[in-house]
Amino acid sequence: GHLWALQAWGDTCCGLDPTEQLKRRLAFAKIVMLQMILFMLLGWWSYVIACFVLLAGLVAKQGVLYSERPYGWLVGIIEGVLLALVTALLGAIFPTTTQW
Repeated sequence: GHLWALQAWGDTCCGLDPTEQLKRRLAFAKIVMLQMILFMLLGWWSYVIACFVLLAGLVAKQGVLYSERPYGWLVGIIEGVLLALVTALLGAIFPTTTQW
């Protein structure tokens, strides 16, 4: 009923279609893997581990993609809010400048 209509809206208007998500995740994963190679060459192993965890998260998210339907639209909203909050928190904890 209504949940599937919201899911169809999310697929069409918000890029929640599984093939669209896969394309975006693969492009992002390629960049993360290039960064991993760079970090390995520099010997920055904590960054390599962080990239590996990020890739594992991408694989897990793609793996559970179909199980979150018809709530994919809600999961997308919650993920967006949580990522914004984490980004703001990290920006506050690790400022790039001392001037606020």
